[in-house]
Amino acid sequence: MFGACINCHVDGIASSRPPTQSGKYSNLCGSCHNASAPWSPVTNVDHTQTFGYCVDRHDGNVAIGKSTSHVITTNICEACHGFSDWFLNSMDHNLNSTKNTPQYVVNEGISGETTGGTLDTRINSILERHDGLNKALIMLGINDLTSISSGLHCSDSNCNGTYKGNLQSLINTFDPGVTPIIDLPPPVFDTDDPLSGRKYIEVIKTQLTGNYEVRPDYYTYFLSADEDRGSLFNDKVHPNAMGHVMLAHIWSYHLNENTGLPTRNELPFVMEDLCIKLTSSACEVPLL
Repeated sequence: MFGACINCHVDGIASSRPPTQSGKYSNLCGSCHNASAPWSPVTNVDHTQTFGYCVDRHDGNVAIGKSTSHVITTNICEACHGFSDWFLNSMDHNLNSTKNTPQYVVNEGISGETTGGTLDTRINSILERHDGLNKALIMLGINDLTSISSGLHCSDSNCNGTYKGNLQSLINTFDPGVTPIIDLPPPVFDTDDPLSGRKYIEVIKTQLTGNYEVRPDYYTYFLSADEDRGSLFNDKVHPNAMGHVMLAHIWSYHLNENTGLPTRNELPFVMEDLCIKLTSSACEVPLL
């Protein structure tokens, strides 16, 4: 048989999905179910293909719900579990669908974190709790931008407390078996100068030493001569849900040993992909 499941699994041809699923999932059945066997139970869910509130499914029946020890809250999970969960879910799904061995992804990122905060209070605890770690994806810089110097071209003790000094200390914290991978941070769209993060990027690309890798280039993806993807940010500083999905897809692309930025065809569609220029180096097929 060929084609999408939904082409046959409709009333009158083959059994259709139950009414309880109406409006909660896309028609891409394979985004949750195994297309061959077994069809159930569902073990891997692509959360980009679900709609509505989390509690519509995470009710303890359809999917795992709040534990008995959970603090008393409303059922609006999104009020506390922020957009970064989209990043983790997308990363987990992407890597486990392309790698030959199971991949375990954990997200230790917290809102407002800085290089200094991670270095002083969190990195040792993170490493203790995740023994066996082989890669550490470091996404720090946005919250440092308005508070500390980049440390560009500093040396020795003059680097203490700068972005360069903090990042170098973080790199030095990891054991030889762990590879730190540092992204080039996206721009901050609510500053008078969105290019102000360039010094931080220069630090990452040219000023650090030791065992580390530099990728991916989020700055160029979100802001370049041909692109302005500020609409993927919730408040011009923090990516929104779709922004986090794109972050995860680009990370996954690099963790699969690719270089550069993925093409439009290798990423989910976003509105900025509708090219309105007659010709553009950013548009593979200009839309007239």
